Amino acid sequence: GIENHVATIPYRTTNMQSRCLTNVGNWLIWFAKDINSLKYRQLFVERTDRREIIANWGGVVRLESKDGEIRPLTQDERNDPSQIPSDGVIFRSHALDSAHISATGRSVNFYLHPNGKLCEGNETAWDNHECNPDCHIGESDCPIGKACGPECHANAYPCPTGRQWSVSLKGLHSIAESGRMIISDRGTLSWKRYESEIPGTPLNAMWQDGGTVSAKQYIVETPARVLQRCLLMTTDPGDLVLDLTCGSGAMPVTAEAWGRRWIACDVAAVSIAIARERIATGAYPGHLLKDSPAGAAAEHELAQELLPPSRRAPFAPPPGGGGYGHDPALGFVNERQLRVSAATLAYGPKPDGSDIIYHPDRTRQDRRRRRVAAAFTVESDSPYRAIAPSAAGQPDADAAADAAAAVDDIEQSLQRAGFTLPDGDNAVTRRIVSSLETAGIGQPISETARNRYRVENLQPAELPDVTHTATLVAPDGSRHRAHFYIGAEDEIISALKTGYAAQSAAETRGVNYLVMVGFGRDEDALPVARKYPRLNILQVEAHRDLQLPHLKESAADHAFTIISEPEIRLTRQDDGKVTLSVLGMNAFNPRTGMVEPPNTRQVMCIMTDTAYDGESFRVRLMNVRRVTRNQKTLSDLRKALDQGRQKQVDGDKWAAMQTTTTVPFDLPAPGVKIAVKVIDQTGTEHMAVLDDPHDRQWY
Repeated sequence: GIENHVATIPYRTTNMQSRCLTNVGNWLIWFAKDINSLKYRQLFVERTDRREIIANWGGVVRLESKDGEIRPLTQDERNDPSQIPSDGVIFRSHALDSAHISATGRSVNFYLHPNGKLCEGNETAWDNHECNPDCHIGESDCPIGKACGPECHANAYPCPTGRQWSVSLKGLHSIAESGRMIISDRGTLSWKRYESEIPGTPLNAMWQDGGTVSAKQYIVETPARVLQRCLLMTTDPGDLVLDLTCGSGAMPVTAEAWGRRWIACDVAAVSIAIARERIATGAYPGHLLKDSPAGAAAEHELAQELLPPSRRAPFAPPPGGGGYGHDPALGFVNERQLRVSAATLAYGPKPDGSDIIYHPDRTRQDRRRRRVAAAFTVESDSPYRAIAPSAAGQPDADAAADAAAAVDDIEQSLQRAGFTLPDGDNAVTRRIVSSLETAGIGQPISETARNRYRVENLQPAELPDVTHTATLVAPDGSRHRAHFYIGAEDEIISALKTGYAAQSAAETRGVNYLVMVGFGRDEDALPVARKYPRLNILQVEAHRDLQLPHLKESAADHAFTIISEPEIRLTRQDDGKVTLSVLGMNAFNPRTGMVEPPNTRQVMCIMTDTAYDGESFRVRLMNVRRVTRNQKTLSDLRKALDQGRQKQVDGDKWAAMQTTTTVPFDLPAPGVKIAVKVIDQTGTEHMAVLDDPHDRQWY
């Protein structure tokens, strides 16, 4: 609802010129689920231009030299701040009195001893101008030779007529003791605000410095500065960030860099491949964590700097020196500063911390360390698996009725909202059929490329367990009768479904090709081909945009990629561990449109789950090979990991990571699988599962 609209933020993206009006910006539309519960962290744009600070402060700006001398800036120094002495700091003065006469005794004289020594009375004594009998200023020390008393403070500074001191008399003494008080020749009192105490300009809803994407990895990519601000304004370390259209993964990369958990989604396999590689091969800063030993010491140091000298305490490590974890959710060590005022100089920050400005974007870092991404998984979003009717029991009538009613409710809601519903799975199937006949099988090089499998006369089949029949023209020109199984929208092609279709095709005279088309498949669907050596089974992955009939069609949508099963071998080591090697796979070559025989030239990444549960694939070992597409990525990663380290990355381990053989690992317990995903240069996944890693066939 409009009541939860937070802001509409235009941001500048480019200075490029065009023939007409140049589009130099974009928009952020910010809504909250409940604006009253909105989490917001104020960001500040640092002021780095001294000329801007001087102009903003006007005539009250002054210069303080290293030896404490104070003078106004010269006109030349105002016009050109580079002429200001390098050891000098600029500040502006603020009066230490405010409007109205005090009813609590603040409109009286303030006494300050000439030598700077202060009486040590309690707060009530200071306000009543009484001195502690144990005052360290005795008669022998008093410059006017009198016993300690109000008149002992030889210099009296009357409060201006009709006004009151901004802080208590004890607070005035604290400001004087800290060296922040200025006493003019006329006897008026003020305090100093240094340029370093300006937090910057509060970020507002007009971003002139949104920036551009220097090395764009995707057709649509938001500048890193914009993503970082969105993240830091609304989340804390450990919070969860959801990006429903992640593209090349710019947001999860930003979240990973700033210690946020994340979920990233996309419908395009290429997007997922690019994002996964970008996240996994990125190098991230080593923020100091509050619960680490170094972070706890730094946190204490920063906190003490904000307190008056009288309230500071030494750092005391926890008993036993332990109790530290490494949890980003407990917070980073952020730079901070007092919201400087007469009150904070007099009394220090309030106990509730409201006087402290924390900078979410400025953290203390361990310069000796660079991080890589924490463990993450890539999950399928397919909601169901379709099984043959003979393998399923009769569905429960009540459950079926409930499901049908839920679907009707959703459709009616969408129609009321003005959406035109496609004709269910038939709309997607019709688009797949049309694309197969138009583009054939194989990722298109261009709209005129024809060097791939062509599909002719694709017709619905009146046969069990297959959906269509066609003539398949191989890249070498040979023609073959083929059976097709085109899965329902979002159906995972299962081994059972592949087996039924293969049996039907094998029993049909003259059919020597079976094409299984879907948007996803079970890992055990590929090995089915071994059971039918006479039959050529092509496992084909359809482009995800084919699921969205309302999109404007383009050549890129007509992409059907052939998936193959990698050839895997295990090798026993002397210590009983094993290594896993990828010997090759049938990879589709987009330059030629041909499926190449088993080789490793196209292998870009090998991910191994050494304890696969059959449901969720977890990357426990990862090899990234240097290929044309990722040469710069790996070079940048190596440089980042070496930066600031006393010892460089182990060269042998770095080289081993870029091979097709994993490091040694322990075999899982009997009954536990090993799964391998091989990603080629097109971003296509090829998966193999070792159901029994102890079986001799894998060695």
